[in-house]
Formats: sequence, C-alpha cells, structure tokens
Amino acid sequence: MTFKEIQDEVFVCVKDSSLESMIPGVVNDVLQEVVNEVHIPALKTLTTVGTVVGQSYTNLPDRMTGRLLFVGTETGKLAQADGGLSELLEDDPTMATIGDLSKVALEGTVLWYVSQPLVVTNIVLLIYKEPLSLVADGDVASCLPSYIHRDLLVYGAAKVLWNIIEEGIDGEKVNTTVYEGFYQKGLDKLRGWVGKQTNHLSRSVWDK
Repeated sequence: MTFKEIQDEVFVCVKDSSLESMIPGVVNDVLQEVVNEVHIPALKTLTTVGTVVGQSYTNLPDRMTGRLLFVGTETGKLAQADGGLSELLEDDPTMATIGDLSKVALEGTVLWYVSQPLVVTNIVLLIYKEPLSLVADGDVASCLPSYIHRDLLVYGAAKVLWNIIEEGIDGEKVNTTVYEGFYQKGLDKLRGWVGKQTNHLSRSVWDK
C-alpha cells in the first residue's frame, strides 16, 4: 500500500476530521513501533564507525537503532557491556585509559568504548537501521510484506486514534480494542513471515 492509500483507509476507520492532520505522523510512529516489536531481516545492516583520537565515544551513522547484533574490529569480536555506560565506568572510571579496544556500550546513537586507541580504529557493527519515514503519497513501507500493510499500518494507526477519541469514556474502549486486536493479529503474521525468512539459516548473529 502507498502512503496515500494507508492514510485514506485510516481516515475511513476513524471518520474524525479533527484528527486527520495527525494521521501521517501516527502512521510513521506505528511503523517504527512495528520494527521495534519485530526485528525485520531487511533492516539488518553492516556498517563501520571509526574511533576518535582523544575521546572514548563515537556517533553512529544516521538511521541506526539501538540493538547491536555484533561488534568487532579486524582483529576480532569486541565485548558488549550489558550494563551500558555504567559498566564501562566500573571497568575504567576515567574512560581515558590508552590501549586497544576491549569493550563497547551503545547508549542511544552514541557508541562508548574502552580503551582509547592512539590511532583511529575502525569498528564493524551489525545493527538494525530505522525504516525510512513515509513522506510522499507514493512512498511504500518496503521493509514490510505488502499483504500485512493494512493490518499493521492502517489498523495500528486506527487503534492509536480511536484511543484518543475514546479517552475518558466509561467502560471499555470498544473501537480501540477492535483495532488493537486487528493490529496484534498483524504482528503475529509478521512474526510468522520473519520466521520463514530466517529458519533455513544456521544459528548465527544473522538469526537474531
């Protein structure tokens, strides 16, 4: 479905002109919610970042999200700090020790590391990237299978907007619940589709 088709169908679902201007943003929020909930193979990417001489962190490229599947250098895999930056500080309170890279922690879009190399060192990352935002009428969420676009993006946006419409009512939010159910079925379909894309592979970082 194109972005325009999705927006038109969302409006049909909610039939509230006062919320029409919110539809594009809500659809994109739902798209991000979907890929955060279910990791899409097409969004995995290999990228490289360089350390910065004299500091213990570097920034990730645009559209990279916060789940590292693998991190290493040309000499091998690097350890990841499960406790984030706090764990790195326990290892090296000054974050100024000079030496070979040994451990990293990802905080948002900033990659922290210990120790600090004296020369720029390339770090290879296997990571998820964010989907491109839908902007133009003809844009398509190509990272998702087309047969689930309605379940995920139309019904997902509809449940968000109906939750606003039904805010404060007594009793069950009937329409919110209905579209939430459709959306959850869409997520189940997506999980099944992802499973079919990956279950033929041997276990590795690419299966995560």
